[in-house]
Amino acid sequence: MLRLLIAAVVVCLCAGAQATSVGFVASGSDFRNPERGFWREANGDFLKATASDLDYAAGAGTVIYAPVRLDAYRGRDLPKSVLDALATQFALVRAKGLKLILRFAYNDGFSGSVGLDASVAQVLRHIAQVKPVVAANKDVVFVWEMGFIGPWGEGHSSSSGLSAPANKKKIGDALLAALPADRKLMWRTPDDLKLWYPQAAASPRIGMFNDCFLADTTDVGTFSDDAARRSAEKGYLAAMTKQAPFGGETCYYDKTTVGERTGCADILAEGARFHMSFLGRDWYGPFIDGWRAGGCLDDVSRSLGYRLQLTKATASESVLRGSDAAVSVTLRNVGWAAPVNPRRLVLRIRSADGTLVKTLAGRDLATLGASATRTESWTWPVPVTLPKGSYFLSAAAPDASPSLAGRPVYAIRFANGAQTIAGSGLKQGWNASLGEFALGLQVKVK
Repeated sequence: MLRLLIAAVVVCLCAGAQATSVGFVASGSDFRNPERGFWREANGDFLKATASDLDYAAGAGTVIYAPVRLDAYRGRDLPKSVLDALATQFALVRAKGLKLILRFAYNDGFSGSVGLDASVAQVLRHIAQVKPVVAANKDVVFVWEMGFIGPWGEGHSSSSGLSAPANKKKIGDALLAALPADRKLMWRTPDDLKLWYPQAAASPRIGMFNDCFLADTTDVGTFSDDAARRSAEKGYLAAMTKQAPFGGETCYYDKTTVGERTGCADILAEGARFHMSFLGRDWYGPFIDGWRAGGCLDDVSRSLGYRLQLTKATASESVLRGSDAAVSVTLRNVGWAAPVNPRRLVLRIRSADGTLVKTLAGRDLATLGASATRTESWTWPVPVTLPKGSYFLSAAAPDASPSLAGRPVYAIRFANGAQTIAGSGLKQGWNASLGEFALGLQVKVK
């Protein structure tokens, strides 16, 4: 539902100087945003994905699922050709303006390959080999799902004993060591997470993917058969995912043996409870069909991950050169989850001809959880040499990686609509070519 936020211009006295405040109109539009939302698999083997495959996957959202198949290397090291191919695929993803859910696997979960994987020693060697390639391309890595173990790399039914907790711990420690410090790892069940976090942690490096979300009472073995233990596991997961990523896909369910959990009430309650950031768009079809029929599919699409709304902004009305101007911006997160990876809210100050004069950075938005509100405040020291005139303010949340920071497709779009501010005639609105939102505020430099 659209919610109109009061958009009056208010003049007040702040620290002895006049300041102007504006409100914003909340938007109910369902638009694309990086590192959140529905995902689609580009190809059953990411190393074989073509540009057309990525275009197809991008039809679902900004995130693609990238399974890297290592079937031919269960008993040997990866040749340079595989590592080079992986680097080439990362570059293709970057060119397309996408990010990926990375997972390595030794089988496709079907036919005679079910559960076939590598020895612990070989897995550790493969992790060491891919580490520098992943590090060099971390800008397009959304999350890294643990993979390697069992069917589809889901962490169970290993042919080599990798499913044992001790081996999971070895592999997970190696993955954490290989993972860039500002990226998150994901495991398959609450029991997996507890190998590192016996109790829910405030800032975990590991989240959880659920590849049978909502399928039955236990999500096909994701949670315990015992009701009391299952309740505790879900409470633990709800606490962990306040800051750790949670995502996955739905899967086949047998309605003759379990109750259906395909309705809007189920996804809206559990998506919010577990702070879901990403979800498969194509599998399992009856879930999507049920949400569409129930009228909540658009709500799900808007709610996955973060959804940041500007609610108020205030700036000094005028300032003398050589003195300070004060600016503040308040925003809230109406999505299900905090942004997964680091990025900052920034204030951009432009001259009348659009020239960028100054950028001021705020705090990390990855700490802005669901339903949270935050006010960022900046002080702009106005240079004595700055030409007199009016300077216009915009808010932005560009990607934290220098390689992507200048690309608007990777910037967070705020969930606000356009409007003209009464009295000043200044316009608010999203500028897609710059990846920023005009606040409808100016500072007059005298």
